[in-house]
Order: sequence, then structure tokens, then C-alpha cells
Amino acid sequence: MPKATKASPAKVPTASKKLADQFTAPRPSVTDREDAGKRLRTTVPRASLADNQLPKNRKDPVAILEAQAKTRLQELVPVRYARMLQSPFAFLRGTAAVMAQDLAASQVTGL
Repeated sequence: MPKATKASPAKVPTASKKLADQFTAPRPSVTDREDAGKRLRTTVPRASLADNQLPKNRKDPVAILEAQAKTRLQELVPVRYARMLQSPFAFLRGTAAVMAQDLAASQVTGL
């Protein structure tokens, strides 16, 4: 039987360590996070998000759905559309690409 050897600890690459540190580092207090959010609202007030201006070169939402349908199993496309018809919430869930296009030009806080 081969003799067991002690394994040396694996070296974690720097990029992986930095990523792990983001999840294991102590978090700021709730008060600090609230204060940071309030500071960001001075640069992008919540009310400004209501003034969403759609870009002039906006793609047709139906064309976006048709393009997505080409990449899906064709027998399931009608099922997707039927689910989207059930409620406004279901429609929005099924049209995430349309929403992403509409929000891409809006202001961002950097969070």
C-alpha cells in the first residue's frame, strides 16, 4: 500500500481570493449602508427614475420576442406566450430582454 503523504494547502489565486474576500469580509453596519444609500440618492433621486425616456433607436419589443423565439425549442414557444398572457407580472417575467433594453439608458447609482 502506498504511504499516505500530507497534502500541502492549495494556493488560492489572487483573483479568487479577492472574490472570496467580498463575501467573507465584515459588512458595514445597517446604519452605514442606509447612509450610503441616502448619499447615492443625491446623485440619482428615486423620482428621476420615473422620467424614463426610451431611446429613439429602441427595437420593437415584438421583434425582440421573435428573435428570442428562434433560439428556443419551437414546440415550447406557444407555452411561453400562453404563460405570459396569464398576468402582467408573468408578461414582465417573460420579457426581461425588453425591460433590459428599456432600462439600459436610465441613470444608475453604481450599486
